[in-house]
Amino acid sequence: MATPVFESFAVTQKDSLGAPFEVAATKPSGTVEGDLLVAWIVTDGGTGGTVITAEAGWTPITNTLNNGTLLFSRGFYRDVGASDGATYDFFVDQDERMVAGLVRISGADNADPIEVEANDNQQSNTPTAPTVTPLSDNSLVLAFVGVDDGDAGDDSGFPGGVWTDRWVRTNGTANECTNGCVSQSIASQTASGTAVFTGHTNEQWIGETLAIKEEPAGGTETPQAVAGNMPAPSGALTIKVIKKLTGVMPNPTGDITKKAVSISLAGDMPNATGALIKKTLINLSGAMPNPTGAVVEDKGFFRKVSSE
Repeated sequence: MATPVFESFAVTQKDSLGAPFEVAATKPSGTVEGDLLVAWIVTDGGTGGTVITAEAGWTPITNTLNNGTLLFSRGFYRDVGASDGATYDFFVDQDERMVAGLVRISGADNADPIEVEANDNQQSNTPTAPTVTPLSDNSLVLAFVGVDDGDAGDDSGFPGGVWTDRWVRTNGTANECTNGCVSQSIASQTASGTAVFTGHTNEQWIGETLAIKEEPAGGTETPQAVAGNMPAPSGALTIKVIKKLTGVMPNPTGDITKKAVSISLAGDMPNATGALIKKTLINLSGAMPNPTGAVVEDKGFFRKVSSE
């Protein structure tokens, strides 16, 4: 089992009003296929409701959160793929300024990463992300805040204590909204405690805290490549068993689930007798077999089959 690790982050600001009503958020440094990305988007409010959405491939963590009509935020996560670009687009349905923060995480359960989520919204000078208690050991806890206006200034007013500083950023000279993040790793199932940011005046704020769970047993990516033929397993192939197979994949008798081959299969895939479940392959450039089991749950073969 791999422990989730906060690897890097990137913050992107939309400082000016006007079309397009979106922010192209920069990918964090070092991001590779198989990483987990978590996004926290904060936008200034207006005269009515605002809905925050993302380009295809992102899963919302909650509905759009709001504090009245003055502040809106939303979290998303994404399993990084081979064809991901250098930026990701996030949208609002009104002309508003935005700040987008992206976290790169390794060693997480990418298929179902959010173990616990909690959020709150109030008005005070201490924006606070609520406490959470992970349901399993070796969790990574992310605490986010969104604040109306930007009184604290960039990278100031962090909670300190058990929390590791990540970012506090406002949207440029306009100072219409602030996006903040801290994190901590929790080895056992103990409460994270709240993350209290300081240095603000009396403003509306939103806080959200997430516990990210570790990659399940069997989820390691070793061996990372199989240049020859893979032997015929009698059990299930689950959760990124191999990263690349350039030879022939055998006839497994068990189910093939959760990205068993997480990047590509250049040779032939066999006539599997078990079910093909939950994005079994990302790419298959050889011959696709006639599986006798079901092909179920979100595309048993995922993204690309270049031969028949």
